[in-house]
Amino acid sequence: MIASSRTTFAWIAFVSFGVFFVTPDLLEAILEPVKIEDAARIDGSPHRYTGYVRINNPSGGRGIASGSVVEEGVMVTAAHVVFDSDSLSWVTGVYMVPRHHQRYSSSDYVLRRFLFSNILREGSYRDRVERDRSGGVGEGLSSWDTFNLDIAVAARRADLDPRPMVPGNAYPVVAVDAERPESWLREPFEKIILGYPSQEGSIPEENQGFMHEVEAEDYLFWWDALTDDPSTHRDSGGFWSALYYSEDFRVYRGNSGGPVFVRDPDFGHWVNAAVVVGGSEGTSLVRAIDEFVWEMIDVAAGASGVRRLRRVNDLAASPDGSGTSVELRFTNRSSDSAGVAVLRQAGLQWEEIALVGPQANEFVDTDVVPGGRYVYAVQPVSTIGNRAPRSDVVRVSTPGANPGLGAAAGAPLLAWATDGEVPFVPFSGGARSGRVPSLGASLLSTTVTGPGDLTFRWSVSSERNTNIPDRGTTVPGGSQKLYDTFYFLVDGEVRRWMSGEVADDTVTMTLPAGTHDLVWEYRKDPYVDELKDAGFLHEVTWTETGVQRVYGAFDTGGGRMWAHWWGFFHEAEGGWIYHEELGWLYATEESGGDWWYSPQDGVGWFHTGGGVFPNLYMPATGWAHYRRGSGRGGAGAEVFDFGTARWWMLGAGL
Repeated sequence: MIASSRTTFAWIAFVSFGVFFVTPDLLEAILEPVKIEDAARIDGSPHRYTGYVRINNPSGGRGIASGSVVEEGVMVTAAHVVFDSDSLSWVTGVYMVPRHHQRYSSSDYVLRRFLFSNILREGSYRDRVERDRSGGVGEGLSSWDTFNLDIAVAARRADLDPRPMVPGNAYPVVAVDAERPESWLREPFEKIILGYPSQEGSIPEENQGFMHEVEAEDYLFWWDALTDDPSTHRDSGGFWSALYYSEDFRVYRGNSGGPVFVRDPDFGHWVNAAVVVGGSEGTSLVRAIDEFVWEMIDVAAGASGVRRLRRVNDLAASPDGSGTSVELRFTNRSSDSAGVAVLRQAGLQWEEIALVGPQANEFVDTDVVPGGRYVYAVQPVSTIGNRAPRSDVVRVSTPGANPGLGAAAGAPLLAWATDGEVPFVPFSGGARSGRVPSLGASLLSTTVTGPGDLTFRWSVSSERNTNIPDRGTTVPGGSQKLYDTFYFLVDGEVRRWMSGEVADDTVTMTLPAGTHDLVWEYRKDPYVDELKDAGFLHEVTWTETGVQRVYGAFDTGGGRMWAHWWGFFHEAEGGWIYHEELGWLYATEESGGDWWYSPQDGVGWFHTGGGVFPNLYMPATGWAHYRRGSGRGGAGAEVFDFGTARWWMLGAGL
């Protein structure tokens, strides 16, 4: 497997049954399919959803292919499986034998086959095949455009009982790959490809006629998504380019229509994400199940007359003003629903936080904090445990400052917030970026008021760049494009970056007067995942400098100020401040925390400072020591008078 390599395509040669990419670093060894002989595996997930498909073509001859059951009475396969390229016509019926692992001539085929007669597909598919042929591109199915429509859905007649197709009447969750960079195929999840290879000569004779699999692995599927501009993700007909390719495994004739299952890393089950539509030695093409295909599946389920789950497509989220709750609203259109699972991203994984009733249309999440970034999805669940595809995700930021991230970053009194496709999360050594999707980002930000000195320690573990240093102050230009990278920005300008494997790096800089937005952003490109795939922020120290009423103080949010030597206080007009322990105090703008005036009885002017406090000097009585934490707005503040060696209550006279 070469999941960490990047390929520059030299040329593309079209062949009659697929596309063969010739590359400078073509694999020396291609993974061979593994024959499935163990009956326990055949009857287990995800193998039990897959089957052998036979088609009688209008022009004569018999086609052998693969397919997968995704709903009661619904099968997904490749469009070219149910299309006769010789007569340029669609077949009227197709047989499928779920879990079949014998030769197609077996009597088992006659006893266990299921007939599908309602075939749904994209209408322009035939026109594209004919265009490819007449344009001299190749014989029939040959261009990228045509392959992009190479998927079909078939439904059993409503009068045929669909339930025996899969033992236990349980069906796989389907991954709907929407028109956005995130994809089940491109994310670093374990994948398995199932099919029914029948091409003699390429497979040992003893393996011919048996169901095969490409062993589970994190296969890298490539997708032509060079930019985040959605207009570049469409083919010539306006369809989202849902076609992916991989060089990690060999696909044989007869495997067309076979499913690609992705292992859900959060809940452990296999999810049907795509079908095999072509390929040749060393290269495989798969068509993702996207919104268009899911609509066909939904229509086919209705044509089969079955009760079914329907995907939620109107999920919305909004936070309250305090940042302590998020309201989700949605519509459950499923006719066979025991409830709707509410999913939320928790750190680096999804978790199910609630299962609301089938009639519910809202859920309020109160387990949130201000300054957080939350990602939600919902998923109807049937009475026997089947699940509809997850809804599209919604992302929402809660207002306010995030206390957990501030503490993790080592600066709890700054006002922190997280944003992006996924949030930053605390960990034992600081804060780290979330599980960022392709072309996505995870951000951690705060605001400081200068002038001041900033110091922070950070690290990264990501895809390594080629012929580029692992860190810098300016972003390389031209062809030296950075891959997955951790950036530090001041007021929207990149000031530092690191990429690859950088264990530890300390940055120190001085910021001028004024308010400054500080952002640490882990950003991903469209392709490869490597190493821990994250940026880490370990320590942040901010110290204001210059002429100040209180040296080193800064705003922690809501007008509440803090200095490490002085504690919490609020600034007022005319040189007055309200110290949360010592009460009202007055100082000139130039005092810098040297001379203060307290209106409390017997106090008046006193001297203290960053290197002196909690010791106080009062001209009339000399030095005294304030017991930190004893005061509440001036009341109860205890002071020890060194001259008399006695404790006094502030305001009661020294």
